[in-house]
Amino acid sequence: MTITHTFNYVSLKQEWIQTNIINLVLEEKNKLQEKAKIIYHRPTFDTYTPCTLENFLKWKAGFDEEMQKLKAKNPKDDETKLTGR
Repeated sequence: MTITHTFNYVSLKQEWIQTNIINLVLEEKNKLQEKAKIIYHRPTFDTYTPCTLENFLKWKAGFDEEMQKLKAKNPKDDETKLTGR
């Protein structure tokens, strides 16, 4: 083979790689992205409560009441501290 034949052969192989292999990689990447969209799709429910300041304050008031009731039930737990021994 002469230098021109070798150059032509290498050029043809580069062109084939660019057209075929790169397209295959891009297709695989697109398939993975579509699959990721399906996997990470989070369904929305009718019972979803948006997190607003009003909803948080309502929840916090109920939570504080519940914690006070638990502390009133077990006052001994507050007095007992771990010494680490």
